[in-house]
Amino acid sequence: MLVHAPYGGKEDRLGTWRALVEAQEAGHIRSLGVSNFGIPQLEELEEYIKNGGGGQITVGQYEIHPWCPRDDIAEWLQKRNIIVEAYSPLVQATRLNEPVLQNLAKKHGKSAAQILVRWSVQKVCGVRCYLGVGH
Repeated sequence: MLVHAPYGGKEDRLGTWRALVEAQEAGHIRSLGVSNFGIPQLEELEEYIKNGGGGQITVGQYEIHPWCPRDDIAEWLQKRNIIVEAYSPLVQATRLNEPVLQNLAKKHGKSAAQILVRWSVQKVCGVRCYLGVGH
């Protein structure tokens, strides 16, 4: 279960996390994660967990592709052994005709989509890609 976005302020974020931890402890949720949190919100949640708030961040879901690599977020998550899950690795099909992408596809005998997915896999060790065109 992911907290989709860090909206609402600190108390709302931590209250949402607390509710998810309770659901996990009751056996309703297997794993907890976040989506679209910035590093300040990730550090806030990490501090809350370390101080007895419970739970563990097991996955971080972010839009990651060559035009939005999110190196800072990916590095932060990887240092803590948190799975990085990339959504929109195909850039919602809006950049499939980019010349650089088309040149790479032609050079390697692959489709533009295959080049983008391969980039995601190579970018983040263990990355899981949500392959839906739209998100």
